[in-house]
Amino acid sequence: MRTTLASPPLAVALYQEAADRLGFTTRILDPEFGFLWELEDGRGVRRTICGAKVPINDASAAQISGDKHYGGIVLERAGFRVPSTARCLSPAKFGHGEYASRCGPAPALEFARERGFPLVVKPNRLSHGRGVRRVVDEASMVAAIDDVFAADDIALVQTFATGREFRLDLLDGEFLVGYEREALVARGDGVRTIAELLAACDPRYGDPVESAVRLAEVERSTLLAERAGGSLATVLAAGTDLDFSGGVMNLNRCATARVIDDLPPAWSDWCRRVAETMHLRHIGIDLRVASLDADPSEAVILETNSAPLVNQIAHMGHRERAIESLMRVLRALTEPSPLPPLGLG
Repeated sequence: MRTTLASPPLAVALYQEAADRLGFTTRILDPEFGFLWELEDGRGVRRTICGAKVPINDASAAQISGDKHYGGIVLERAGFRVPSTARCLSPAKFGHGEYASRCGPAPALEFARERGFPLVVKPNRLSHGRGVRRVVDEASMVAAIDDVFAADDIALVQTFATGREFRLDLLDGEFLVGYEREALVARGDGVRTIAELLAACDPRYGDPVESAVRLAEVERSTLLAERAGGSLATVLAAGTDLDFSGGVMNLNRCATARVIDDLPPAWSDWCRRVAETMHLRHIGIDLRVASLDADPSEAVILETNSAPLVNQIAHMGHRERAIESLMRVLRALTEPSPLPPLGLG
């Protein structure tokens, strides 16, 4: 049951629907924006929550996971593969102290001379793919680092991991939901426009509401300007493909996905070890590997997430799967954990 008519953000609305099915009560505490809300399970358990950051994980573990560089250090120390990384500090924040020598693009330039291109530039703390770019030379790398500094005090420059890209979400060591990210590609047939081709390969691009956000991202791409005159109404010739992903896969940017129903046992065990290493009950693991038929030890972990979202999965026609996963999270939040503390059992 809900006690407000406020229209919250999708992440909160999905949790509200999950709570409704469990017979829980939710209240929006900030009706102006809808991010702050309260959950009550009817048995005296009441939690105040901001957005989708359900307080099921240890706060320190969540903080380390949210720092991509520190998270990588923890995972590598435990024997997992992660990208090699150079860390560049913002001159505006660190330029006048003991870390001044690590400011600006100098660490990245040295790293690039050792590792070569392509590389990936990303903010240390931002999420949803914001500021992540694949770069192919020093000029594009320095520009990408400067862009990161507009939003984050630390820019990471990493080796580019090859293979297919997956997101795997777990709760208390059990698989919740997962998907393989795929490039958003408009494949010309000489009949349909780019907008129509994109809607055919991903339902979000044909949704009356969501399409405005998704297509705006495509319209900002240089590829559309270079190959289609900047217009989504362009009819692509048969045999012409436009890959809008730019080598960076994120469902909040120009990528799509295929939902995974289950994990092979070896991968389930591997994911549990990642969760134990990060001390996270609820975790999203972003990784690249040749396939899920490969040995999990071959995977490169790009980052982990302590509050994984299922918004885009719901938009892509898998709302029921998304709601079911959130119901499991809310049950776990309001009941004692069936497992010993991660890493200590």
